[in-house]
Amino acid sequence: ISGNGQGGVDLSGWSGQCNGNTIADCTISGNGTDGVNLRGVSGQCNGNTIADCTISGNGIDGVSLYNGNGQCKGNTIQDNRISQNTDRGINLFTADGNRVEANNIWGNVAYGIYSNSAQGNFVLKNTCVGNGTNYELDSDDTFGPIVEAVGELGSADGAWHPWANFSR
Repeated sequence: ISGNGQGGVDLSGWSGQCNGNTIADCTISGNGTDGVNLRGVSGQCNGNTIADCTISGNGIDGVSLYNGNGQCKGNTIQDNRISQNTDRGINLFTADGNRVEANNIWGNVAYGIYSNSAQGNFVLKNTCVGNGTNYELDSDDTFGPIVEAVGELGSADGAWHPWANFSR
C-alpha cells in the first residue's frame, strides 16, 4: 500500500464502528499522511490488530491511534518494522488500553513511540533506535523497563526483564 496522497490504511468509526479488523503481513510506505490510522471519531475503533507489517517513509506517522471523542481501545500493534516516517513511528493520542509489543522502530524524525493524553496502554518488548526521541510515554501507561545500556547486557540494567524495551 504505497503512494497514496493521503493515508495508506484509514479505519474510522465516524459515529459507527470499525472493530475487529486485521492488517497483517503487508508493506505500507510512501503515503502522504499516516501509514495506518485508527480513529474512533465519535464512534468505535476497537480490537483491531496491526501485525508483521513494514511501515516506512510515510508523510506523518507510521501508525496513529486517536479516539476523537469516541473510542480507540484494545488494539494491538505487534511485530512490525516501523521506520523513517516524517513524525512518529507509533502515535497513541487519546487512545487508551492498547498493546504495543515487539516492534522494531527506527529512524523516525520526531518519536519512536509517543503516547499523550492516553491511559492504560501496554508497551512491551520494543526496540527503538535512532528516532528523534525513542520513547515518550504517558504517566498512565504500563511499560517494561527502558534499557539504554551499551555492550553486554546484564541483570542489573533491566535487560533480563521479560518485558524490557530497548533504546539506542
